Amino acid sequence: MRDYMQRLRDRGDLLVVDREIDPAHELAAVTAAAQKRWGKAILFTHVKGTRFPVLTNIYGSRDRLAELIGIQASDFCRQWSNLSNLGSRMKEGGFFTRDAEPELVDCKLSDLPLITYSDRDGGTYFTSAMFIARDPETGVGNLSFHRSMYISDEELRCRLAPRHHLTIYHEKAEKMGKPLEAAMLIGPPPTSFLTAAAPLPYDVDELEVAASLAGKPIAMRKCRHIDLEVPADTEIVRAGSGKTDRTDKWNLALNLA
Repeated sequence: MRDYMQRLRDRGDLLVVDREIDPAHELAAVTAAAQKRWGKAILFTHVKGTRFPVLTNIYGSRDRLAELIGIQASDFCRQWSNLSNLGSRMKEGGFFTRDAEPELVDCKLSDLPLITYSDRDGGTYFTSAMFIARDPETGVGNLSFHRSMYISDEELRCRLAPRHHLTIYHEKAEKMGKPLEAAMLIGPPPTSFLTAAAPLPYDVDELEVAASLAGKPIAMRKCRHIDLEVPADTEIVRAGSGKTDRTDKWNLALNLA
């Protein structure tokens, strides 16, 4: 992701905002206005209340999405339709490699940018965070997006749609008498963004498809606190186990991965 951001910066396709920006409404408003006027990705280097920068609108155009997978923008729809066939096309060497333990920096959820997008939101949300989990029975992996409300440093809440693959994983785990282990990924490998959003068949592993799109295996590393591997190039990983509360939401008790 950092390499792609630098390519955008080098060719003038990245807007950089160095003044302090408020994550409560202002950041989202500036992003919406900038997308309407310039259609470019935006890097906020100084976000109030956090030491972390925020990169937004990185996937806000078909041209940028097509560039990530090395195709013409005019061919994007056809390639999107063919995503489910890519899981079986990986060259020899497999889909994944085991990465050496990278240097990690501990942080709390509250250290991250906590963004409020709408005046009717019930709190701050991680809106483009990707979740990774594995089927408790088969081990097939799933990548998916779930808008997640920040509750505390130990808890996120996200709504799981009926019959969503992650919902099925969770139901299976509950029947087995154990929580579902999952991780939230912020800034994952770019090709995984496409596969996480694609309507792939239940038995297709989205990470395998992401590796096929990239044309090379994806380096993985183990989480610290749960038995799950995540893409090693992911900028921020939060991992934990989920359970259902009385309002039928999924409460994810988080530990740093």
